[in-house]
Amino acid sequence: MRTLGYFFISSDTPSLDEQQTAYDRFCSTGSHRSYETFIDDVATTEDRLGFQSLLSYVTDSGTAFLVVVSGPECFGNDLQDIVTRVLSIDDLGSEVRSVDTEQPDIIKAAAKRIEGNDKSSPRAERIREALRAKAVRGEGLGKPPYGYRIGDDGRLAPLPEEEGGVRDIYRWYVSEGLGIRAITGRLNERGSRGRSGAPWNMVTIRDILRNRAYIGTYIRFGITVARNHPALVDVETFHQVQERMAQRRPRRGAKRVEEPFLLAGLAHCGGCGEVMIGVTRHRSWKRRDGSQESAAYRYYQCQSRANRSTCSYNTRRSADLEGAVRGQAVRLVDETDAAFGLFFRPDVTANKSQREAEHRFQEQVGQYARGIGGIGRVRRALEGLGDPGGVPTPGEDAPQGQRMDRAALLAALGAGWEAIEFEERQRLVRTLIARIDLPEDGGPVVSLRSPEPED
Repeated sequence: MRTLGYFFISSDTPSLDEQQTAYDRFCSTGSHRSYETFIDDVATTEDRLGFQSLLSYVTDSGTAFLVVVSGPECFGNDLQDIVTRVLSIDDLGSEVRSVDTEQPDIIKAAAKRIEGNDKSSPRAERIREALRAKAVRGEGLGKPPYGYRIGDDGRLAPLPEEEGGVRDIYRWYVSEGLGIRAITGRLNERGSRGRSGAPWNMVTIRDILRNRAYIGTYIRFGITVARNHPALVDVETFHQVQERMAQRRPRRGAKRVEEPFLLAGLAHCGGCGEVMIGVTRHRSWKRRDGSQESAAYRYYQCQSRANRSTCSYNTRRSADLEGAVRGQAVRLVDETDAAFGLFFRPDVTANKSQREAEHRFQEQVGQYARGIGGIGRVRRALEGLGDPGGVPTPGEDAPQGQRMDRAALLAALGAGWEAIEFEERQRLVRTLIARIDLPEDGGPVVSLRSPEPED
C-alpha cells in the first residue's frame, strides 16, 4: 500500500532517527511502498506546516494513502487535537496507522493512554476555566484567523493588509467559479503569501472557505456567539460556498443524511394529541427529453397516523409549518413586555454545556476504543464540541449574563434567522416554545414558555 510517514519531534516522542527507523521497518515488513515523509517539531506546533503539507500532498495526489506515525503523541497531547487530525486525514479518503502493531488504531491508543493518566490538576482546571470565561465574552483565543487581529476589546477585528485577500478568495470561488486549486495557484502566481510567509496551499484555502468566523460568528470552547465581531463575508455568500463545496465533496458511497426537523417533539396533532413526526419522501421521474429529475418532500405527520393509522390524515408541509410557527412566535414575543427566560450565564449555562459536550466526546471515544460504535459517532461528538447545545446568543450583550429581551429575540427570529445554523435555530425554538398544537383545520397554535423570574 502507498504510505506516507509523519514524524513529530518533542520530548514526548522518540527521536527522529528512531521514528524513521520504525517507519522503514513498518514499510518493509508490511510490503508497503513509501512515497514521502513529513516532519514537525515543538517549534512549529501551532502551525504544523509539515502536517499541512501532508494534507496538501494527499489532496493533490487524488489517491488514498496509509499515513504512518509512531503513536498518538505525534498528533498532540490533547484528545480533541488527536481525533481532529486523524479525521482530517480520513476526510481525504486516507487512513492513519501506528507502527505499534499491538495497537495500530491511533484514536483507540490515545483514548487508552489518556484514560490511564488524565487526572487534571487544579492549576490546569483554573486555566481551562479562565479560557472558557474569555470564550463566553467572545474574546479571541490563540492565533486569530487569517484576515483578523485581536482588537483592543479582545475580540476579532479586521486586519487591513489581509482582509482583502479573504474577500478575494470568496469572490473567486462564488462569482468566478474558480476551484480551490485554481485559487491557490492564482494567489501564488501574484506573489501573495500566507501569514507564515510560506506559499498558499489548498488546505489553507479550504479552511478559510469553511470558517464561520468570516461571517462574524465566534465558536470556541463550546461557545457559539453570532455577530460577535465584524464580518468579512456576507451570510449569503458564505452559504453559497458551503453548498458548492458540499456538491463537489466525494460521497465515497455514504448514505444520504437528512437534515433533522426543526419542530420535532414540539408539534402535536390537534385531533388526537400525539406528536407530529417528520417524514421525507423522495420522488424521481423522467422528463420528456429523457433526463432524470428527483425531489425531496418534507412533511410533519401525526405519529398515530404514520405508525398506527388511528388518526385522521393530519399533515403539514415542513416549510409552511415552520414559517407559520416562526411568524406566530414573532407576534407573541412582540406583544409582550416580558423577557422569555433566555439567559446566558457564564458560570452555569456555558460551562455546563461545554462540560456536557466534552463528556459526550470522551464517552464516544471511550466506546470506540472498547469496540462499541464506529468512527461516525466520534466524528459527530467532535463536531458537537464546537456547538454543544447551549442557548444561542444572537445579541452581543447576552454572553455577559444579561437576559435576552424582546429586541434580541425578534432580531434572531427575523433578520438574523438565515445567519443561524440549524442547531442554533432549534435550540432557540425549544427555549422559547413550550408546545405547538395543530388543529386539522387552521393554523398552528403556539404556546410560549413562561418567562423566568428576575433574580
